[in-house]
Amino acid sequence: MQPASLPQSHAPAANAWQVFLIFLRLGLTSFGGPVAHLAYFRTEFVARRRWLSESDYADLVALCQLLPGPASSQVGMALGLLVVATAMGSLMLSRGISGTVSDASNIQQQGAYALRVIGQHMRQAGSMRLNLSPGTATAGDPFIAPVAIEKSAPSRGANAFDPSTDTIKEDGGKLSIGYRRYAEPSFSNASSEVYAMRNCVGAPTDASKDERIENIFEFNATTNELRCSGNSAAAQPLINNVAQFQVRYIIQDNSAGPSKINITNAAGVGRWGRVQAVEVCMVLYGNETVDMPDGSSYTDCAGDTVNMTTLSGARARRMHLLFRNVFQLRSQGLVEPT
Repeated sequence: MQPASLPQSHAPAANAWQVFLIFLRLGLTSFGGPVAHLAYFRTEFVARRRWLSESDYADLVALCQLLPGPASSQVGMALGLLVVATAMGSLMLSRGISGTVSDASNIQQQGAYALRVIGQHMRQAGSMRLNLSPGTATAGDPFIAPVAIEKSAPSRGANAFDPSTDTIKEDGGKLSIGYRRYAEPSFSNASSEVYAMRNCVGAPTDASKDERIENIFEFNATTNELRCSGNSAAAQPLINNVAQFQVRYIIQDNSAGPSKINITNAAGVGRWGRVQAVEVCMVLYGNETVDMPDGSSYTDCAGDTVNMTTLSGARARRMHLLFRNVFQLRSQGLVEPT
């Protein structure tokens, strides 16, 4: 009766250096000819290290006995090749896993960066000048103590900020966010103020101009980029490898009965002053081709299932990750009269 063989998955990992040391020791200490060498091989590779099962080793010996030359030499070479091939396979698998993990990390970083930039400006949408010392306000100031935010933005020409039209809007798939830019105290000089606010591409460049800060986010389906522009600055890529970009708006509706919250796209907003928060959803894909099973899928921003194995072009068999976040507009959301 043959002894029970141990499953190969239970065998400890092998490497080429271990194989070299084992054969070096056997070559220096083994005596007795090919038959004895076969017994030594079984002791080292099957019984002690369990790199092969009993049945696998028996099949290997039977095959080598059909070949010309000493059977022990054939078995020794076959064992070395098997172990080295296994080690190389493990190395390639490890590199593949490492590449997939690195790809996922890169996607996570891009998604987090885009949401951070969008959120930074989204939370300021509609904001006005803040009086840092409301207790010192007088009747002549544009502030009403103890309210610390000015009532309305001053007229500054074509680039002035109008909260009713410039706070947030979407036109032709472009999400536009605006707020007032004003002079702020400078840390370098307590007696001076500077215009430090910039949009997502570092505009406007004029460091002494009171005007509207404008951020325009646009998804380019041709280049798969999420771009940002504003204040007459040319659009620049914010992130790459974007498969989908969707924006929905959370509004407060008191048109009929008790006030209620609705989530809608741009076409259903109606009056932009009702927008209280914005939901941003993106799907990003990686650069590494993944050996994924047929039928592997993800759920997109609309809730639809997308089969990643049937995609073509740059997205074919790539990892896809969805990012979704809701940003509250701190200066918006007051219920408008019906």
